[in-house]
Amino acid sequence: MQEHGMFGKYTMTSLLNELDVIELIHIPGKNPIVREVITKQILICEKMAVPPPTMALS
Repeated sequence: MQEHGMFGKYTMTSLLNELDVIELIHIPGKNPIVREVITKQILICEKMAVPPPTMALS
């Protein structure tokens, strides 16, 4: 977080809270579905070198 300048904008708790609201829905017989991921969450993932979740998982 420090090397990407994220401590000025987020605390560890607030960063985790931003990502905590991402939902994964499991429907029997179907591929899991990720609910809407907002741009702010995608940017956090990219800065942390973590691939952002996609809308449909295979």
